[in-house]
Amino acid sequence: MLQPGDRVAHYEIVTHLRSGGMAALYLARRVGPAGFARDVAIKLVHPHLAEDESFRRMFVDEARLSARIVHPNVVHVEELGEERGRYFLVMEYVHGASLSQILDRLRRAGRWIEPDVAVRIAIAVAEGLHAAHETRGDDGEPLDLVHRDVSPSNVLVTEQGHVKLIDFGIAKARGRAQETESGVLKGKTRYMSPEQARGERVDRRTDVFALGIVLWEMLAARRFFGERGDVDVLRELIRGPETPRLGELAPGIDPALERVVAKALANDARERYASALELRQALVEAAPRAALVDASGLAETVRVAYDGPIPRPIAPAGVVPAIQVTFAEAPTASSAKRRADAVDAASTPARVAAPRSAMRWVATGAVVVIAAAIAAALGMTSAEPEGVASPAPMVPVPAAAAPPPAAEVAPAPAIEVVPPPVEVRAASTLEVVPATAAPAREVRSAPSSTPRARARAAPRARHELIDGVPIADDGAF
Repeated sequence: MLQPGDRVAHYEIVTHLRSGGMAALYLARRVGPAGFARDVAIKLVHPHLAEDESFRRMFVDEARLSARIVHPNVVHVEELGEERGRYFLVMEYVHGASLSQILDRLRRAGRWIEPDVAVRIAIAVAEGLHAAHETRGDDGEPLDLVHRDVSPSNVLVTEQGHVKLIDFGIAKARGRAQETESGVLKGKTRYMSPEQARGERVDRRTDVFALGIVLWEMLAARRFFGERGDVDVLRELIRGPETPRLGELAPGIDPALERVVAKALANDARERYASALELRQALVEAAPRAALVDASGLAETVRVAYDGPIPRPIAPAGVVPAIQVTFAEAPTASSAKRRADAVDAASTPARVAAPRSAMRWVATGAVVVIAAAIAAALGMTSAEPEGVASPAPMVPVPAAAAPPPAAEVAPAPAIEVVPPPVEVRAASTLEVVPATAAPAREVRSAPSSTPRARARAAPRARHELIDGVPIADDGAF
C-alpha cells in the first residue's frame, strides 16, 4: 500500500481512501510551479493482478470508454498510466455525497427526499446516460455502450449541487477487448433489468429500467424488492417483477409521474422508453417543477445533512498527512430538540424542503466526502447496500420551538484586577513531539427507531469518516 508522500508518476499521494478486491483508491495531488496544486483520485491496480492479462484488458477498456464520454453529468477520466508495471487511472476528485448515503442518512434521521428533488436527480442521471449511450468510436459509429450498473452508489451529488454518474467498469460496448463470459451476470441484482437477469442481450433500455428503480425508491422511500435476498430477486426478475403502485405507497405523487415511472419499469424492453433522453423528456413534462430545481438547491440538500459545509481536508504546508475527516459539530438547542422530537414522534417519513428561491425545491441530504473515482475494480459484487429502507416506520422532524426570552440580569459591579508582577526569563529549547490525533467521532442524527437498526449503525461510523469513498457497506439494512 502506498503511503502519504509516495509518488505515482507526477502525482503525490495524499492519503489512501480504500481498497477493493482489484484495486486501491487514493487521493492524490499534482503540484506545479507558482503554487499550482490540483487534487485528483487515482485508482491503482493491486500488484497481484498486475500480470493478469484479462484484468489488464478490462481496466484499459474502462479507461478508454470513460475517456470518450464528455458530459457534465458523467465523471471525467483524465489519464491512464503505468507505474512499475501497474496500471493506474486518474479521475477528477469530487467533493460530495453518493445518493446511497444521502438516502441512508435521511432514513436514519426520519426524513426523506422531496419528490421534485428526486425527479431532478433522475433527470440529470438520464442526461448523463444519454451522453454515454451516444458515444462513438474512432470510426464514427456508435459504440452501443450500456452502463449495466446504474444504482444509488454510482450517482454522486457534489458540494456545488451537480449530479455525476460514475463507474463504467462493467459497461458493455462494441469493441471491448474484454467481453463478459456467457452465463456471467454483471451488475447489482436489485437494479438489474429482467433481460439482464436472464442473460439476454442488453441495450440502453436496460439502463432506463435501472434508473426507473432508482427513481421509484426515491419517491416511495423504500426498496423496490423489499428485504428479499439476491436469489429471490433474480427469480422474480426472470419471471418479470410486478411494479408496486407508487400512488398507494406514496400518497400525493402525481398520477402523470407515476405513469412515467411505470413505463420505465416495463418488463418488456419494447414497452419502455427507447432511450434515456425520452425518459428525461417525459419526466420534465410530468413534473415541470422539478426542472426548476437548480444546482444551488441540490447543494443545499447536501449541506443540510450536517447543518453546515462539508469539512475539507487541509494539509499543512510542505506536509502531506494521512487525512481523517470528522463531522463532529457542536450541538445546538434547535438540533437537540429536533433529535428529541424525532425519538418521541411516530409518523411517516417527513419530506423536508428548505426555503426556495426562484422555484428551487430542496430536500435534506447526507454528506460524506466522496471521490468521483469509484469504479468496478474496487469490488464488483451483486449486493447493493443502498440507503433505501423497506417500509419501516420513520418519524418526522418538527421545526424547533422558539427559545424562551432570556431573563434580565443586572450588571455585576466592576472589579479592578491587578496582575501580579511577572518575571521574564529566557526561553529554553523545547522539543516538539507531534501529538497523535484522537479518533474522529461523528455526531449522529436521531437514533433509529428499532434495535436492529441501532445495532447496524455502530460499525458504520469509521467508514463514513474516511474521505472520498461511497463505502461498500453503507446503507445496509
